[in-house]
Amino acid sequence: MENCAARSSQACNTAGQASSQEPHPDDVLLAQQRVMAYLKALGIPEPEASAYAAAALQQSRQTPNLHPVVSAMRALHALLITQQIDSPWGSLDSLRGTIVAPALNRSSMLPIELDRTPWRTFFRKHILRKKT
Repeated sequence: MENCAARSSQACNTAGQASSQEPHPDDVLLAQQRVMAYLKALGIPEPEASAYAAAALQQSRQTPNLHPVVSAMRALHALLITQQIDSPWGSLDSLRGTIVAPALNRSSMLPIELDRTPWRTFFRKHILRKKT
């Protein structure tokens, strides 16, 4: 969806929905890369991953009103739920509710006084000494 910002607002909006136009080729490529990266992260072998990716991308073309990445990932999720997948983490049902990234702490930091003693010492020793 980061490609949406580079193009006109008529092609994409912030909700991940594309207009009724054909999807941009860069977005389709991004969707394919995102799907393959997701399948690789799940530990699915390459031949199976390619088959799942092709099926998900084909199914995602049925929903042209969504951004290609959004529709491809939704289609992949729906496809993987119906399959019995051998993953290092077990079944996909065991992954539901798993937090995939730590929570972000976006609070502001209070500035503290910088200790300038090391800077002053360095300045006196190295800079001022060379002038004399």
